[in-house]
Amino acid sequence: MVVRRNFEQLYRQEEDPWSIGNAESERYDAYLKWIRQAAPPDGFAAALDLGAGLGAFTARLAPLSRSTTGVELSEIAVAKARARYPQIRFLRGDIRRLEDLGLPEGSFELIVASDVIAYLTPAEADRFLRSVRNLLTPGGRLFLAAWSPGGRYFTPETLEKLMARHYALLLRRVLPSRHAAFLGRPRRKNLVLTIDYETWQPVPEGKRVDWRETVLRPAEALMLTAERYGTPLTFFVEMGEILWLRRHDPAVSEALEDQIRDARRRGHDLQLHLHPEWLPESLPRLDPDTGQGWWDTERSRLPRLSGPPGPLLARLKAELESIVRPVDPAFRVRVFRAGKYRIQPHAEIFQALQSAGIPADSSVWQGGWSFEHRFDFRDACSSMAPYFPSPVDINLPAPRAEEGVIEFPILSV
Repeated sequence: MVVRRNFEQLYRQEEDPWSIGNAESERYDAYLKWIRQAAPPDGFAAALDLGAGLGAFTARLAPLSRSTTGVELSEIAVAKARARYPQIRFLRGDIRRLEDLGLPEGSFELIVASDVIAYLTPAEADRFLRSVRNLLTPGGRLFLAAWSPGGRYFTPETLEKLMARHYALLLRRVLPSRHAAFLGRPRRKNLVLTIDYETWQPVPEGKRVDWRETVLRPAEALMLTAERYGTPLTFFVEMGEILWLRRHDPAVSEALEDQIRDARRRGHDLQLHLHPEWLPESLPRLDPDTGQGWWDTERSRLPRLSGPPGPLLARLKAELESIVRPVDPAFRVRVFRAGKYRIQPHAEIFQALQSAGIPADSSVWQGGWSFEHRFDFRDACSSMAPYFPSPVDINLPAPRAEEGVIEFPILSV
């Protein structure tokens, strides 16, 4: 599905190959109205028109922007556009290779692409939309329009799917002429890479608890890899283990706490993770010779502990903050993650998080469920986007009046 044209030949043979004239048709009037509605009060700082042709619509855009640039593939069309509209900068270039134009990234508040995407394959169109996003300011707007009858051309539905990969859609319109038009802003993407900072529990067959091999060395390797790409990590620190080790193996506890501080010093994040059966009062046991352990499964869920969860979570939060604050005095624990996804029933736990001053949870694994571990997220409303869970069902969004702890789902394949 792609339409190919020899644009240079078309402009050589015809004065106005698409009969655009001064771009004053109802269609262009509608485009201009929708773009004007998206403009800031003082206009766009800089606008870019891709596929400018002879510059007619570019000239209609110019009053909405303090600086306007048009890009066109045909050398003949560019020469004519420059002669007709000397106040506008026109560049000759291929929209499939926008990076070759030398335009600075993040420099345009408005980019218009009218009737150009039909000349791209779906793969080229996807790359084009990504390249355009790189040229937009963070709050910029892309106006995309194209004749969309299907066949060798895109359909409005296909164009919408392409746009939605990279842009939050602010406007969708299909005109009687079968032209589709979309207005979007770049999608905001925050990728958070999280790692549970813990050792085996239970110990898999053939394995043994060795803190250096199962925690310290892997964590260091992960940090080095992430830092190579400038990517911070979030370590969810199993505080039950830390407290148990302080009592039973202080040297290992000291090594882990040193690494936690080092992680923060290097720009990584720390948050709170807990398997309650690791707490010292749950009496876990590890054989120092074999590295094998035993945990009380009756103490594996917060509501099953003897005391209320609020003071416990507040204490664990304070303990993790006390570890980190020597290198970051402003550090605060903000997110909790339940071990083995055991966050259900969540109402009491969420109340405890709020009382402890922890505003967020990250325990929901969309699609995951286990009868043994008593969690069921098969109906979770989101796999990525944060949401406020309903007080009665963590899988469902809360009404606005009942929003409390925010949920950051675990994206898992």
